[in-house]
Amino acid sequence: MWKDQERLRAAYYDKVRVTGLFIKNGMRNALALLGHEVSTKDEESWVYEVDINKHLHQVEMYLKFPTDLKLPQHRVHIRGLRAAYDIGRFVNVAGQGRGCWLKFTVGDFNHLANESGFVIDMAWRDQTWADNGFMWDNEYPQFTTHVSEKFLVSSEPVSVRDFLAFVKEGGYEKEEFWQPVDFKFFKDQGHKHPATWSKVHGEYYVHSVDSTDHWSKVADQPVFVSLSEAEAFCHSVGCRIMTDSEYHQILQSGYATKVHKLRSDGWEWTSSVFQPFPGFKPMVEYPEYSSDFFNSSHYVLKGASPLTHPKMWRDSFRNFYQQQYPFVFAKFHCCKNM
Repeated sequence: MWKDQERLRAAYYDKVRVTGLFIKNGMRNALALLGHEVSTKDEESWVYEVDINKHLHQVEMYLKFPTDLKLPQHRVHIRGLRAAYDIGRFVNVAGQGRGCWLKFTVGDFNHLANESGFVIDMAWRDQTWADNGFMWDNEYPQFTTHVSEKFLVSSEPVSVRDFLAFVKEGGYEKEEFWQPVDFKFFKDQGHKHPATWSKVHGEYYVHSVDSTDHWSKVADQPVFVSLSEAEAFCHSVGCRIMTDSEYHQILQSGYATKVHKLRSDGWEWTSSVFQPFPGFKPMVEYPEYSSDFFNSSHYVLKGASPLTHPKMWRDSFRNFYQQQYPFVFAKFHCCKNM
């Protein structure tokens, strides 16, 4: 549920400045992708700010630049303004008696142009405060998982080519493949293909961080979709999404070399609800990092994406997103019981 302003501000202005570092490092790397290198002095001068908008029920994170930031090749010149880095809005889910946090699209950010002048939302790539011994609180205590039934899993993740066939066959219009709440959501939003695709003159194009390609050029690459879309595809071929226990079972059984791209080339969706391990204790440095999301509406992702920092490449790492959220570098394998 929507929290009071004091709790929200404490979460986003945490004691050890984790979120501020997260935001600054993300902006630094985003600017680097645009060909602009940031000096340590300039980065230290950036001011991290948070606005709690109680009227719109959203948290707005900004970076303020005391000196001019110029990117002439992109026609960007920020003169003492704030750049909107990330915004999350809390909304009620109709008929479910709960709420969820939504991330905004590029189109939503355009409404902030008069205030911010510049919008970048980029994955965090930090090298300053985390070390190889660091773990988030949701990664421990360790415990043993057990998979009671034998299962089969595809050797390759579902590709752009595979998912395009689902799209062209009207998969988004076939209600029998979807959970009711997901079918309604995608129908109401008018989505008929992944959010990172575009359809132009009848042809599909796939967008990545640094390029846009005709689907045929990336046909064999893993498709990035929401969990809802992944589940719908699996249902259309008589399969399902693996659980996080099954994911670890594959790693421990020696079959990991036969199940390709399990740890890499994109986060791996699982059907497991993000919840605390037995004996969970919130970390002192950032107590709300995990606990705020143990709400039965977030699901576990394993592995790593192409933009995940190497310090996060470990089998214990658990990412988490809501099932309908489409802007994740997340792939999936098809799984089924034997």
